[in-house]
Amino acid sequence: MKSGFVAKSHTADCSFELYGQTPEEIFVQAARAIFHEMTESDPDEFARHRQPTYEEVELHARSLAWLLVDWLNEIIYRYETHGVYVVDAQIEELHVGEDEARLRARLVCLPVGEHSAQLQFKAATYHDLRFEQTPDGWVAEVVLDV
Repeated sequence: MKSGFVAKSHTADCSFELYGQTPEEIFVQAARAIFHEMTESDPDEFARHRQPTYEEVELHARSLAWLLVDWLNEIIYRYETHGVYVVDAQIEELHVGEDEARLRARLVCLPVGEHSAQLQFKAATYHDLRFEQTPDGWVAEVVLDV
C-alpha cells in the first residue's frame, strides 16, 4: 500500500482519509494533511528554506482512533496558541494496549509568520472516525470541523 492522504470537502467539515504501512505513518500523514489543507502548500516545499524548531508531545487516549483525534487537536492547538505549523513529525513511541493508546513524538514546527492559514480548523471530531488495519496496510478516516 502507498503512503499518503486524500482530503475530502464537506459543507462545514473536512475529512482526511489517511494511508500508511504502519500506524505511525498514519499519524505522520495526518500532520502533513492538516498542514496542507490549512496552507494549500506542500510541507516539504514550505520547510525547504526555513529553520524548524522541534517540540515534544506525549498523548494518551482510549484507542488508536481516539489518539488520532487528540493528535490532530494538539496540532490545531499549537497553531492557535504557539503560532507554529506542524509540518512533519517523528513518532518516537506508539503503544497500543487493550484499553489505552499512547504516543510520544517529536513535532517539526515552523513559525506561521506572514503565512496565515487559508483554512482554519476548530477541532477534529469523532464523527465517522475509523483507524484500522487492512490487507494492504493501515487506513484511517477523521472529520474536522472548519
